[in-house]
Amino acid sequence: NNCPDNYILMIIDNGSYGSTGDQPTYTGQKTDLAGMARAAGCDNVVEVQDVDTGKALQDAIDSGKGTVMVVKCDSGNAKMPVITMDPVVIRHRLMEAVAS
Repeated sequence: NNCPDNYILMIIDNGSYGSTGDQPTYTGQKTDLAGMARAAGCDNVVEVQDVDTGKALQDAIDSGKGTVMVVKCDSGNAKMPVITMDPVVIRHRLMEAVAS
């Protein structure tokens, strides 16, 4: 088991990139985070909906086992336009702002 007994990893997955226009992520389409955790050797992996998080977290604490929790939730992101500025330009603007 690659997950120590005193460890709980909670991954909150809303399946979207909210800051760039709410595009779907791969975890919202086909990448299976719970499957990846199992493949990495974590034996106690739980996938729950956001409304069930409290109970699932308490169960993980009570079990005394290392746990990976994948919490699925709605994006809740405001609809925003896609950023059309080139990433190189964004980086340049950031570097200029930091320098001043």
